[in-house]
Amino acid sequence: MRRLINEPTRYVWLDAAQLIKHAFGLARPFEGGNVFLLYLFWEPTNASSFAIFQEHRQEVLDFSDRVSEGFPKFRAMSYRVLW
Repeated sequence: MRRLINEPTRYVWLDAAQLIKHAFGLARPFEGGNVFLLYLFWEPTNASSFAIFQEHRQEVLDFSDRVSEGFPKFRAMSYRVLW
């Protein structure tokens, strides 16, 4: 959370602060369990044609790397991949 305060513009399209709040909400009641925070997002079928979707994907990857050792475990996928 401190990194987000120190770098408020690091994530433009991803609401990282909200994801961290959700993680805090899961961490306490399920401490020590096998818990995942799943971030689902929508993209059009031609997402690669738009910079905004590529930037969002990059932010998701960056966030995922930064919290990879945290609890709960973080996963992200598009609705298209889910279905």
